[in-house]
Amino acid sequence: MYKNPSFTYENIEIEFDKGTYDKVWKSKSQQGKQNTLFSFRSPYRYNQSFKITQSKAITDISLNDYGASLSSDLDGKMMENYRRLCAKYNNYLNEQDCKPSEAKAKIIGDLNKSIENCLDLKITSIGNIDPSEGTLYFHKNDHLQDFDFNVLSSGEKEIVDILLDLYLRQDDFTDTIFLIDEPELHVNTSNTKKNS
Repeated sequence: MYKNPSFTYENIEIEFDKGTYDKVWKSKSQQGKQNTLFSFRSPYRYNQSFKITQSKAITDISLNDYGASLSSDLDGKMMENYRRLCAKYNNYLNEQDCKPSEAKAKIIGDLNKSIENCLDLKITSIGNIDPSEGTLYFHKNDHLQDFDFNVLSSGEKEIVDILLDLYLRQDDFTDTIFLIDEPELHVNTSNTKKNS
């Protein structure tokens, strides 16, 4: 701020619950998870309309190599995260050797615990990519029918987007600093107060 030439990034110290930055970085590097020290969300989240019509490979979330890399970049993680959510559902289905309805209830239930704390809506379905219905479906008390992600307001999309991203990162991004630039962008003031 004061253009002090002696002040550089070397003057900044970051300490995690499990020790210094160097210690935590070395520990994560040994596990191949050094890219999980920080998780950055740009203020320019791009929640375009989406309906996924085909499956495609996704990278390991711990590589942290998708979305915006600069604060001025558009951050379009929602579609990639939807694919990750479908992969999480399939993994749970196979690991638990359970019925599809049980796996969906688990995944949707986990997400709804967070969403219902912030919004008056809940996820009812994670859709199905094969018949070109690859999107999230929701229910609101004041709506007669379930509706898809594209019907949400920009503020609701914003909250669902951030919560889905945090949900998908919870296993790999421990001891992580989450940087969310302008999380209240597009969020109406009553929801901003509710989420504070």
